[in-house]
Amino acid sequence: MLVECLGACALAEQNRALGYTGMMAIHPSHVPVLNEVFAPGPDELARAARLIAVMEEAQARGVGAVTFDGEMVDEAMVTTARTLLARRI
Repeated sequence: MLVECLGACALAEQNRALGYTGMMAIHPSHVPVLNEVFAPGPDELARAARLIAVMEEAQARGVGAVTFDGEMVDEAMVTTARTLLARRI
């Protein structure tokens, strides 16, 4: 069973790296593994909250896109950040 859970973990990590936000469990024992892999971590949650705050401030000034952590961000990324915060486990 441990080997099977390790396989589920490896597959989940690969899927998360590809941008997936979850996957179906084949067996109930996989659920905790999948929750661990797909749950956003504290750093991700903090970054999402900061991104939202920066964009809200920019939008209040009439700016639609800004540089955040070296990347261009806009409303689409705010939507993604809000979705991430909403799916905290």
